[in-house]
Amino acid sequence: GREDFLSVLLMSYEQRALFSNEHRDHQRRDRLARQKFVPPDWQQRAAKLEPTASFRLQISLNGQLHKFISVNSAVSAHGPAAVMSGPSLLLNTLYPEDAFLDLSQYVHDGLRHPLLYY
Repeated sequence: GREDFLSVLLMSYEQRALFSNEHRDHQRRDRLARQKFVPPDWQQRAAKLEPTASFRLQISLNGQLHKFISVNSAVSAHGPAAVMSGPSLLLNTLYPEDAFLDLSQYVHDGLRHPLLYY
């Protein structure tokens, strides 16, 4: 469920912070780790899960559980540098199993992020 998803996500942040040793990566990991929904045993949970690019989870929307498929993707360098570099961009996409689930109320125009140029 949600705890497993957050555990795996936090583990990917942990790996990124360890590989890069950049302050912002450590801050991102710490910010997520402080969230009240992250289980205290997130390291053990993440270590027990199969390392796959996708998994199923349920999310409560307006008090009703809906099934989603979570797909993780990583974008990295190509060629010889790919072996030496870690992923430079990690993407997580949630796909509802119900093709007719209306998610329009969760779509917001004008979202901004300091690392995105648009």
